[in-house]
Formats: sequence, structure tokens, C-alpha cells
Amino acid sequence: MKIKSVNRRIALNASTNFVRFGSQVVIVFLMTPFIIGSVGDASYGVWVVILSFAGYAAILEFGVHESLIKLVSKYETLGDAAKINQVFSIAFLFMASLALLSFTILFWIVPGALPRLLGEGADLQTATLLLKIVAFDAVLMLMNFSFSGMIYGFQLYHIKNTLDIFIGLVSPLVVYILIRLDYGVLSLAYGTILFNALNLLIFSSLCKYHFRPLRLVYGSGSFTAVREILAVSSRLFTSATALRLARNSQPLVIAWFLPPAWNAFYAVPARLADYGNELLYVLSRGFMPIFSEYHSRGDRAAIRELYFRFTRFIVAGFFPLILSLLVFGESFLSIWMSAEYAEKGKWVLLFLTLSIFVQSCQPLWAKLLIGVERLGVIVSVNVSVSILQIVLGIVLVAAYGIDGMALSILCAMFVSQFIYFRYVARYLETTPWDYIRGCHVRALLASAVFFALISTLRGTFPPQSYFAILWQLAFGFAVYIPLAWFLVLSRNERRVLNEKVAGRFGAGAAKELEP
Repeated sequence: MKIKSVNRRIALNASTNFVRFGSQVVIVFLMTPFIIGSVGDASYGVWVVILSFAGYAAILEFGVHESLIKLVSKYETLGDAAKINQVFSIAFLFMASLALLSFTILFWIVPGALPRLLGEGADLQTATLLLKIVAFDAVLMLMNFSFSGMIYGFQLYHIKNTLDIFIGLVSPLVVYILIRLDYGVLSLAYGTILFNALNLLIFSSLCKYHFRPLRLVYGSGSFTAVREILAVSSRLFTSATALRLARNSQPLVIAWFLPPAWNAFYAVPARLADYGNELLYVLSRGFMPIFSEYHSRGDRAAIRELYFRFTRFIVAGFFPLILSLLVFGESFLSIWMSAEYAEKGKWVLLFLTLSIFVQSCQPLWAKLLIGVERLGVIVSVNVSVSILQIVLGIVLVAAYGIDGMALSILCAMFVSQFIYFRYVARYLETTPWDYIRGCHVRALLASAVFFALISTLRGTFPPQSYFAILWQLAFGFAVYIPLAWFLVLSRNERRVLNEKVAGRFGAGAAKELEP
């Protein structure tokens, strides 16, 4: 694959991913205060607990989603439509079976545990209805994994992102209308199920449109397809299950020790910090198939060059964003929600932001190791660290409340990223110092100046409004961008970017001068 083709594909995927991410941030920014103000802290806390059960349903996908992405990408490159149909058919049947199992558990079994989980005073009738709606939603979510796996395998990120933006606007609009019609917390459940229903309808149609031969095929090749999927998914399942158990245990552990409202006080700053994690995923999403292609050719030098270069780019773009959240997060939370949320959630936000900062130092490690089929280390590390996080979470929540949950995540993240740092350096056949020098040092120097500047501004002019935060950040970025331009980018990279910009504007000017 030519470098220009790789760069163009990465740029297209990353740009549409970023627009999609930005639209989601704006929607949450506008809707969260309205939703919590309308339904109340306690009801929103109950919804957070109920929604976590949908996350447990996603655990059952056994890593088939990632396997489908990898295999569809592989067979599209080979032009083997029959193999694509075989792996899709097995994945579809598997997801349909899991959807039925999830629905049975959530609709009939889990409601019996709600009185103990939510405690006295909770509206159990509403909570049970929420859970049953979530049971239907889990069916839609699991079935959609088959089609989204196909879309990602075909690398149609830009089309999916555009559709996600549209669906993401429709769903909150429905929630807003339903809340105005006094449906209360049920509005959130109806909005969620609408989102996944539209996803399933539109993305199944997109798959059929892009891949005309798509059909369900069960026959002599099915056993081979099952083996291929399981070869990847069996290991990914263990890893993904451990991570999802750790993640979805958070609201349940908090609910066990604290009243329901504390889940709201945890969820809001956690959601704010989690956007950093999602942005990392957005920026790195399209790399796994590219690493896989280079690996199939045995070109480790190209893998190393791609990994170093784009890790440096992502780190340089992401560090100032996460440092902005670190400096202004508490002030923003106070203005956005209330002083109570800022006071009760400030340490949660701090610990989780630091966790994402640690993770952001290696934004491509997962895509690299999956792409080059080094799944064993992912399983070992993620399972061990997830167990550590769950145990620490229980101990620290009992001692320190919601702050303890966030601290457990930070500790687990530091351990896992240190291990992955050492392993990736060995795989890329480089020393730890060369790894840091090639990916981080220049971005860290520019980011340190940015951090010192905005911290000084915040201390000198404590922000009391969005405008105050914006002008201080604008000043910081006005210094950071030219600094990063010269520190982070090589001379050749600056020259190439200058030529691209000059060529584009020059072409536009030439067109305007044409008679």
C-alpha cells in the first residue's frame, strides 16, 4: 500500500470521526443539565445503574465484532466475496442467539435483583419498566454488531460517521420532546432504543448497498468460518469481557455502598472525562486494518515508521486537550452543572483525567497488537488489570466513596500502560528511550509550556463563565500551535504540509482566474 494512500485514508477517517465526536460532545453539553434538572439526581442515578446492564449484555458478543472487522478487511483485500458472506453469516447467527439469551436474562431474571440493588425508596415500578426497555435495546445493539463489523471491515468509517451524526441528532431531539411531555426518566430509555433501532435499519441497508452479494450462507464453508472467527475472538473475548466487567461494575459497586444519587455525581464527571477516552478511540480507530496489511507482508519497518509517526501526531494533538480538562475541568463542571457537582466530582474528574492522560501516551498500542496478532499479551494484561481494578474499586469505594472508584481506575491504567509500553518497544525492535524520544519528547515539551501557561492564567483570573475559560484556552492554544509546529513536526513534514496547503489554495486561485 502506498504511503500517500495510507495517509489519505487515515486523514479521511480521522476527520469524519472527529466531526462525529464533536457533535456528540455538543449534544451532551446541551442535554445533560436539562435531563438531570428534569428527572432529578436520584432518577438519573437509577438510569445509570439500569443502563449498565446493557453493557453486561455487550460482554456476550465474545469478541466476534472485532474478529468480523479483521476478517472482512482481509477477504475484501483478497476479493473473496464468498468468504465475506460466510464469516458474516456465522457472526449474524451468533449475535442473534446472544440477543435472545440477553433478552431472556434482562427481561425475566434481573428484575428480581432490583430491590436489593436500588435499596429502599427507589421507584421499583419505573426501574423495572426501564430494565425491560433496556432488554429490547440489548437485542438491537447485539444485532447491529454484525452490520457495524462489516462497515468497519470495509473501512467505510466516513459514511458511518456521517450517518451517526444524523442519528445522534434525532435521538436527543426525541428525548427532549418526551421529557417536555412528562415521560420523565423513561424518555432516556425510549431515546436509547430509538437510537439503536435506527442504527440497525440504516447500517444493514448500507451493508447491502456497498456489498451487493451480501446474503446469509450456511453450508460446507461454515465450519471453516467458525474456526477463523474463534481463532481471533476467543482471545479478544477474554480481554474484552474483563474490561467490560470492570467498567460496568462501577455503578453497581457505587450503588452497593452509596445511595442512588451518588451514581449521578459520579457519572457526570466520569462522562466528561470519558470523552477523552472516546476521542482517543476516534483518532486511532482506522489503524488496525493498516497494521494488519503491513503485518501480512512482513514489513515491520513500515509498521514501526507508521506507529512512531502517527503516535507523535496524535499525542501532539491530544495532550493539550486533556491538559485543558485537567486545568479547567472543575470550573467547567461548576458552570455547566452546579457547584454541588463540582465539589462532589472534582477528585473523580481529576483521577479519571490523569488516567486518560496516561492512556493517551500510547494511543495505538491496541490497534497495533490486534493487527499483528499479538493477542496473548492483551488477554493476560487486561484480565489481570481488570481484576485489580474491581478489587481496588470495592476496597476504595468503601473507604473513600466515589473518589475511590476513580482512583482504582488510575492505578489500574498506570500498571497496564507500563506493561504495554515495554512490550510494544520490544515488538518494534526499539529501546524504551528511543520509543519515548520518537513519540513523546517533542510533544511533551510543547505541552509543558501550554500547561504552565493555562495554569498561570487560571490562577490569576479564576474563570466564572464559559467565556473566561474560552479566552484563556484560546491564548494557550495561540502559543501552543506555532510551538508544536516547530517542535513536533520535522522539517520535511512541515515542507510537505506547506506544499499541500499552497497547492490547494493555488489551485483554487487559478480556477478563479480562469475566464
